[in-house]
Amino acid sequence: RHDPPCVWRLLRCMCTVEAPDVVYVWSAAEVMAVHPEGLHCLLAAGAVPQILGTLMAVKGYTNMYQSRIAAIALLSKFLWNPVKGGEAAAMLRRFIPEPLVIVLREKAGNASLQILDAVCEHPEMIWTAEMQGELRHALQDLLASSSSGAIGKASSTPIEEDPECFSAPPLLPPEYAVKYRQIAGEIFVGGVYIRLYLKQPTFRLSNAVFFLEKLVEFWDSSFNIQVPRQNANSKIGAFSVDNASDSRAVVLGNEDFLSLLTSCMVCVVKGESSVIEHLITWGFVHTLPGLLQRALRAGRRGTPMVSVVRMLFQLTARSEVVDNLASAKVDPIEQLTLALQEDDTVPKDATIVVELLKRIFQTAYCRFMDQFVAMALRVNLPSVLLNKILGATKEDLAHVANASALRIHTVDCLKAILAAGDPAALAQLQALLDLHPAWREFKHQSHDLFLTDKEKADVYLIQDASDAKFAGLLTNGTASQSLGEMFSDQQYQNSSGPLAGDKFSGSPFGAPLLAASTGGLGAPARPVSSAQQAPPSVPTRPVSANMAPPARAPPSVPAPHIPVQPSGHSGHMAADVRRASLPGAPLAPAPPPPVPDAARRMSMPATAPPPVPTTAAPPAPRKVYVTTFVEKGEHGLGLDLGKAKTGHGQVLRFKELPPGVVNPASLCNPPILIGDIILGVNRTRCDTLSDAVKVIRGATGPIELTFEREIF
Repeated sequence: RHDPPCVWRLLRCMCTVEAPDVVYVWSAAEVMAVHPEGLHCLLAAGAVPQILGTLMAVKGYTNMYQSRIAAIALLSKFLWNPVKGGEAAAMLRRFIPEPLVIVLREKAGNASLQILDAVCEHPEMIWTAEMQGELRHALQDLLASSSSGAIGKASSTPIEEDPECFSAPPLLPPEYAVKYRQIAGEIFVGGVYIRLYLKQPTFRLSNAVFFLEKLVEFWDSSFNIQVPRQNANSKIGAFSVDNASDSRAVVLGNEDFLSLLTSCMVCVVKGESSVIEHLITWGFVHTLPGLLQRALRAGRRGTPMVSVVRMLFQLTARSEVVDNLASAKVDPIEQLTLALQEDDTVPKDATIVVELLKRIFQTAYCRFMDQFVAMALRVNLPSVLLNKILGATKEDLAHVANASALRIHTVDCLKAILAAGDPAALAQLQALLDLHPAWREFKHQSHDLFLTDKEKADVYLIQDASDAKFAGLLTNGTASQSLGEMFSDQQYQNSSGPLAGDKFSGSPFGAPLLAASTGGLGAPARPVSSAQQAPPSVPTRPVSANMAPPARAPPSVPAPHIPVQPSGHSGHMAADVRRASLPGAPLAPAPPPPVPDAARRMSMPATAPPPVPTTAAPPAPRKVYVTTFVEKGEHGLGLDLGKAKTGHGQVLRFKELPPGVVNPASLCNPPILIGDIILGVNRTRCDTLSDAVKVIRGATGPIELTFEREIF
């Protein structure tokens, strides 16, 4: 600290000396990087580009295998530093793509070196020979100009012959970053390049839950921009006007982008059906009928309406989803019936709507099928299907996509309603069908063999997988950023750590789309409840429970997802909240929706008496769930815990530590608040205070805490 020349001499020895004993110098640098002050000095001396120069075989730098292995290990030490690791990660992202930063943190040693030297191009990583060359040339220009004092102006003395070349750190302007041509137009969401994922939908994701979480957040934001809430005080509406020129607003407000996100979510659910339980826990399924109602009322019968219907169609393959829809605040059957009534014509996308209705009524083991049949009869769904589809001529359906399949699905839907209804409903519906002339032609036919493979294909997914979808995302010719740059300041942070967010109000998933504190577009929200600016975060790939198909372990604690606004720069390493929900049994399963007696009797409900005026009650506190990481230090977590009324552990206060010692609990992002109730530690359910203390005492390193918090 008090002798800066020793740092650059240390770097010069590490990066230029080719001798077996140089490994001891690298070991000394690792010891130095463990301490925040030592890592700060190394970063200030330009250690990151100098070490990358060794890894990328820049001219004048050693390329010994022992030195390269030591360089990988040292960068991993940088990223794992609990205080300065986020700063090191932010510096590293200026040179290499985010997936490589994650790999360097996870796989120190030969595994990382092999990935760095190899080439690969799949949905989770793009690293080609061209990109390696671009990094090598950028480092060579930067390091050669460090002694001359200006970027782009190389020193006349070679690095290996200039003893003072390391004395001045490389000059990096605030906007400096290595430009990679191949990823300039890629959108990186939740650790996945979505263009490549749509081309390889069967790719086995290493973190399907986290990817789906990010997709839901961006899907929610894009839908809210395209179909704003009808509220004068809505932040969505204000944002759409004030930031109409923002390039990212152009992308999020583009219907093609919403369709791309929908296709990605459909592929994730197809490949990992267990993620449906997370969507139910997050409340996403429960809000889809309401979003469909908003799209219909706003007249957005194009991509917004189709996106909601596609999600419902993919999710209703599971009976628990259909049961969950029965308790939705908005009648899903009524909204789907309205979606089929576009003036006097059948809408273009009527086929998928009718196929969704058929799938709902054909659901086996549905506990509330009588309720769905009652909904269908109440809104005259059978009459709509008979008059507008079966009774229509070929000319009337000429504009409908896949009109032949539409008739087949309509007949199957009517037969499914007949099979699902109780005797009273069956008699009522059968009488209606017998009187309609169009029904006689179809009632005795089986149409299973009428559907060809072409008609069964997902045309929306095929369209979204084309490069034309991505090429047409940016329609604002004045935009100065590529797609990759446009989302890099958000998605790179999202994939590596949490960002601050606040003001949970009105959003279907817990938080509305908020404008970023930096003045740019607010990306989808994250599970944080503080508006404080987060310090930089160390990137980390979530463990494979979150990355392989999410297994359900009984002792794990799921933390319901609360999307939060990513804004600013990456957060602290201890705040890595990549997994907003943990696989496992739900904390509190929602009670099954009641079946009204009127629906059972297939009769209209009686008129309710007028409401009795009451005084307005104060708003009740709302519970949210927050997951964060704390680096356990010499003095523990820095928290005093007590017993809550429920018996769980509760945060009473922050400990007062000796002078000069930073309380690790104060570094968390999302922050820990006094009064938080501990539900789980390291993905283990803790029902009592003693359970939480026992798990904390037996854990080492970063500890994952799941809290329940009340907000007003």
